[in-house]
Amino acid sequence: MEEQREALRKIIKTLAVKNEEIQSFIYSLKQMLLNVEANSAKVRYEPDSKAFGVGVAYRSLGRFE
Repeated sequence: MEEQREALRKIIKTLAVKNEEIQSFIYSLKQMLLNVEANSAKVRYEPDSKAFGVGVAYRSLGRFE
């Protein structure tokens, strides 16, 4: 019976560690997503960026309305 308890303790400890790793990974992904969103917004609205210039050209042709 004691061996089973010890085995369960090890399993629970492993699961707790993995849960922390997964939570950390999710946090990292969220931070990366926020950075990508911020950078893409910056590129879209910077007048010197190619993306902004292409958007202006398409709008002048009536493509983005």
